[in-house]
Amino acid sequence: MEKLESIDKLKQVLKKEIIEEVLDILRDEIEENLADDFIHRVEQAELRAKEGAISQYTSEEFKRKFL
Repeated sequence: MEKLESIDKLKQVLKKEIIEEVLDILRDEIEENLADDFIHRVEQAELRAKEGAISQYTSEEFKRKFL
């Protein structure tokens, strides 16, 4: 019985480590691949705002378009 409990604990630890590793890989991918694009889009939005080319949304329009 103790061996089964020990094996179950080992499986849980291993599963946790695998999930953490996968999450780390995904975070790295997001930082490497999306960060530059996101920063560029924010910079473009800032430029448009400075030039007065901004849009106003109601909360419902904003939710439909962005969420």
